[in-house]
Amino acid sequence: MERNLSAIGEMVNSNKSSVCYKKRECDAIGWEALGMQIRKAVWREVRLPICVGIGPTPTLAKVANHAAKKIEGFKGVTVLDTKEIRKAVLSKLAVTDVWGIGNRLGKRLNMLGVSTAWELANRDPT
Repeated sequence: MERNLSAIGEMVNSNKSSVCYKKRECDAIGWEALGMQIRKAVWREVRLPICVGIGPTPTLAKVANHAAKKIEGFKGVTVLDTKEIRKAVLSKLAVTDVWGIGNRLGKRLNMLGVSTAWELANRDPT
């Protein structure tokens, strides 16, 4: 883990022109391009294949990382930046695959008719 972070840190320090420090700078560069740069830097430094997930919240970033690993078509990088992409990914994800939801809570949610993460995201919280 420390070597991965070191590789990412070296990428940031050696190539400041391609690294963004503010959200709008990353939007201009492209989040997916940034994720690919991170993957390549870690591979180059430690020869370890990784997946990168980027999302607006920590939970959605974890979901994006899961999608990058498990769902075909993302090529190791998933960016959940639009509602369409969120819907596509969350509708393929079982509710128990969401970080923090275990089997017991998953069974209770299934009894309430919630089986996917997309259904959970659109459920009225009350």
